[in-house]
Amino acid sequence: MEDLNTVRTLITVGGALASVAGAWWLMRYQIGELKKEDEKQSSALTAIGKKMDKAHTELNLLEQKQSVIGGMMKPEAVAEHHKEMTGMQKDIYYLRRDVDELRTK
Repeated sequence: MEDLNTVRTLITVGGALASVAGAWWLMRYQIGELKKEDEKQSSALTAIGKKMDKAHTELNLLEQKQSVIGGMMKPEAVAEHHKEMTGMQKDIYYLRRDVDELRTK
């Protein structure tokens, strides 16, 4: 009877050890899978961060361009450009007239 109890105890301990070993293997496998998933997520977040940095840089560039164009399109600036163009057109007219006079001489 004592041998039977020893065998039962050994089977029970063996079953418990097998269960613990199986749980340990399963835990180790799941940790490995979680590490892989974490690496994928980290890579994805890094890629998203780079895209956001690029978009932010492009946005800053567009804001600068808009500011420059806005400054050029202010009514005061447009009026000043028109005055300059009018002056240049007058200068071109007089230069052409002078050239024509020199050619005819």
